[in-house]
Amino acid sequence: MSGLLDLSRAEGRVHLRGIAAAASFLACLALAFAICADALSQRLRAELGVALTIEVAAGPELEARVEAALARLRAAPGVGEARRLPPERMRALLAPWLGEGEEIADLPLPALLELRLLPGGGFPRADLEAELRASVPGLSFDDHATWREALLRLGLAAALLSGGMLLAVGLAGMAAVALATHARLAARREQVEILHLMGARDARIVAEIAADAARLGASGAAGGVAFAVALLAASAFLAGPLPPGALPVPAPGPAAWGLLALPVPAAALLAAATAAWATRAALRRMP
Repeated sequence: MSGLLDLSRAEGRVHLRGIAAAASFLACLALAFAICADALSQRLRAELGVALTIEVAAGPELEARVEAALARLRAAPGVGEARRLPPERMRALLAPWLGEGEEIADLPLPALLELRLLPGGGFPRADLEAELRASVPGLSFDDHATWREALLRLGLAAALLSGGMLLAVGLAGMAAVALATHARLAARREQVEILHLMGARDARIVAEIAADAARLGASGAAGGVAFAVALLAASAFLAGPLPPGALPVPAPGPAAWGLLALPVPAAALLAAATAAWATRAALRRMP
C-alpha cells in the first residue's frame, strides 16, 4: 500500500487476517445454526398446523364409535384425510415403555385417529368437536397446540443463542483488532512522530490504517467463510441419505446460503471502525 505509512510490511497484518478469519468462521456457523433452527421450526409448525389427533377412549363398542367418528370427519369441509392409526402401530409406539409381551397385547388401548387438514379449507374445529363429543362417547381432540408453542419457543431460543454468539464473536474480534492496531502503531511510533513533525494530519493516518484494516478484514473473512461454507456443504452432503428433517442441515435454498457471506462485509466494516478508533486513541497519546 502506498501512502504516508508503509503498511504493506507492518507487523500484525497476518494477525489481523487470522483474527478476521477465525471470527468470520464462527459467525458463519452461528448464522447457519440460526437459519437451520428457524427453517426446521417453521416446517414442523406448518406440519402440526394442518394435523389433528383424535382419541377415542377404549370401552364398549369401540369399533362402532371409531367408524362413526371417521364417517363424520371425512364428510367435514377442509378435511384432506382421516384415518385410524393401526393398533399394531400403537403397540409399537408403546413398546419402549410397556414392553412387547402378551401383557400389552391384552391391554384395552384407545383408538387414535389422524386428521390431515387442507390449507385454508375452513375446517369447523369448534362446532365439529362439540358435535362429536356429544355423539361419540370418550372422544377428545388434540390440535398439537402445546407442541407448536414449544417449537415457537425453540425458534426464539435459537435466535437468541445465535444473536449472543454473534455478539460475543464481534466483541472479541473488535478487541483483538484494537490490540493488533496498537501493536502496529507501536512498531511505527518513530515514523508517526516524524510525520507529525512534517505536518501530517491524524485524519490521514487514521484513514490509511482503517483502509488497510478493512482490506485485511475482508480477505481474512473471505477465507473463514469459505472454510465454514465448505464444512457446512460437506455436512449437508453427508446427511443427504438421511430422512428429511433427521438433521437440521443448512439447505433451505440459495438465499439462505447467500446470507452466510454476510460476515465478509461485516468484518471489513468492523475492522475499519475498530482500527480507526484505536488509531485515534493511540495518536492522542503521541506528541
